[in-house]
Amino acid sequence: MKQSKKNVTLRFDKKVYDQLVNTASDENRSVANLAETFVLQKLNEINLMDDFEMESILKDKDLLKRMDKGRIQGKTLKGTWY
Repeated sequence: MKQSKKNVTLRFDKKVYDQLVNTASDENRSVANLAETFVLQKLNEINLMDDFEMESILKDKDLLKRMDKGRIQGKTLKGTWY
């Protein structure tokens, strides 16, 4: 099955755009492919944690209780917000 793609418009400073073009050319990619790759790498960096970190979280029962309490407070818009 063909993957669905969305078009987006991005504005770059000329210096940044020139760097993208040069890097894409060096890697034999399109600018769009290079930009998509950079975005995916950053999203993975932000959203993923390693197995050790996840294991530590799941073992910490107090943390899990506090996270659940925060989730409930967030859903009901109660609690302390900083």
